[in-house]
Amino acid sequence: MPTTDTHDIWMHITLRHLRYFVAVAEELHFSRAARRLNVSQPPLSQQIRQLEDIVGSALFVRTSRRVQLTSAGLAFLDGTRRSLAEVARTLAAAQHAAHGERDMLRVGFTDSAALGGLVEILRTYRVAYPDVHLDLIEGTSQAQLDALERDTVDVALVRGPVASVTARTIIVRREPFEAAVPADHPLAKRRGVPLAALRGQPFVLFPRHLAPAFHDVVTAMCRRAGFSPEVRHESADYQTMLSLVAAGLGVTIVPASVRNLGRIGVEFRPLAGPKVMAELALMYRPARLSRALEAFIAIASMAPGGRRGTSTGMIPR
Repeated sequence: MPTTDTHDIWMHITLRHLRYFVAVAEELHFSRAARRLNVSQPPLSQQIRQLEDIVGSALFVRTSRRVQLTSAGLAFLDGTRRSLAEVARTLAAAQHAAHGERDMLRVGFTDSAALGGLVEILRTYRVAYPDVHLDLIEGTSQAQLDALERDTVDVALVRGPVASVTARTIIVRREPFEAAVPADHPLAKRRGVPLAALRGQPFVLFPRHLAPAFHDVVTAMCRRAGFSPEVRHESADYQTMLSLVAAGLGVTIVPASVRNLGRIGVEFRPLAGPKVMAELALMYRPARLSRALEAFIAIASMAPGGRRGTSTGMIPR
């Protein structure tokens, strides 16, 4: 018999129910979810059945071939993620308060943000607000946007252009793109490399699904120069991309701050011709503003090249 009183329902739901539900909802596979949770499958299945009894509705459709969320499951998932994030935030706040830190800020960032922009912002913020605990979370641009939507980060520093219905954007840094070529490549002898000189060269690039808009900016630059990049190898991070370039497997186009990796065997050359600037964008949700977040936004907005606004992703003509 399902429980119908809302207060009664929450009295019976445990954090274990919620954690197990999210794992199954994200994996859509009971065995994989059990491995992720480091539990055996029977207790996991039992917890999900208990949760469905408490809620009074099936949360999953189970067949021999697949597992799918029901409409009730989809509705339950969003709130469950927010609830778990709030519990984690509350627990962390209590732990940090015990160590003299009054606030916490969860900062999501990409690997390229760590190479230019993030360090300067964090250094200034730490000096001005030493009582705020910074929880730093690295991931791809798409992963950070998802984390922002799920409320598992408070602010995200990602490569622009980006767009979101619920988040606001501040461009905190602009820098030119450069060509990265093997040290023994003929183009390494030039002071500047016209984009057209990369025509016919094998490219090393990141997969489009990790940062679709930024990927499109890079490919649009090539098309404006009269060619489409011949992508031979893909990688999710710049360190690996540069390793592939050093091995002579291709060339690539990167923001200038990627020079900071200092990869032996790779030469960086400015792109000759009209400049296209790479953007570093700060994103946050206005509904989640806090004292710590407002201070972070103010400091980031004062970074060189920063300005409030929405990234458009337009390529200069």
